[in-house]
Amino acid sequence: MAAIWNRSASADNILILGVRESATQPFRAPNWLDLRVGMYLSLTNATTNETTTGLGETITPVGGATNPADYIWIGVKDHGTVLPAAGTAQFIGFSQYGPNPLGNSVLSSSDLGVGVSNAYYWRPNNSINNTLVFQLLDNAVLRAYSQDGVQPHFYQAADPGNPAGYYCGMLGFRLTRPAVNSRMITVKIPHIALHSSDMDWTATPTQQQLLSKLDPWPGTVQTLGPINFSFVPDSLFAYWPFHNSRLRISAMGVLRTA
Repeated sequence: MAAIWNRSASADNILILGVRESATQPFRAPNWLDLRVGMYLSLTNATTNETTTGLGETITPVGGATNPADYIWIGVKDHGTVLPAAGTAQFIGFSQYGPNPLGNSVLSSSDLGVGVSNAYYWRPNNSINNTLVFQLLDNAVLRAYSQDGVQPHFYQAADPGNPAGYYCGMLGFRLTRPAVNSRMITVKIPHIALHSSDMDWTATPTQQQLLSKLDPWPGTVQTLGPINFSFVPDSLFAYWPFHNSRLRISAMGVLRTA
């Protein structure tokens, strides 16, 4: 089950989800027109709080049918208890869920792109479609999904090509709508590098730092929508499907800028 862990003397209070466990955090941002969502995230293995190696895994759909519980879900959803892609759930965020195309749920050792020859990062992906990493679902129906360029990564080991000493990465996206009572939502996902949406890397994640990275917004983005949702998502949501690893959440939140 989930636990709160102080990684260092700074008492950073990291939420570590249990294996295949989710976290739902409702938020209030009344009458928003421009809402930014962000989370500082990292991984550890299934039994210790700070082992970032040896986490690779492939989950193969049983009987050829996809199961939402076998894929990552990191973003915003309705406050209901069912997983995205099940029941009447709404979801906007990172996921490599099928069924179009049907594929294995994979956590690959990776470079900061889509290569698998380096061991500096972990990258969740779909075995058939390497670009299927961000989705918009309404009433469990896939309405839009990402193209190449917004792949998420999680720290594994110090990368000689990037500053050493960090352990935590930031994922985020931006929601806009034309009126405060509108359910027509456009999503903008940061396109930070050739195959990366990672907004920040740090060894000292804080809520203040998270909010500072959400404004101003990156200039280069991938845009999905507008999509008319049946219900406007009202909760932050994170779910990690793998058996060998657990998701660590150092900070998460929303910033209403309009």
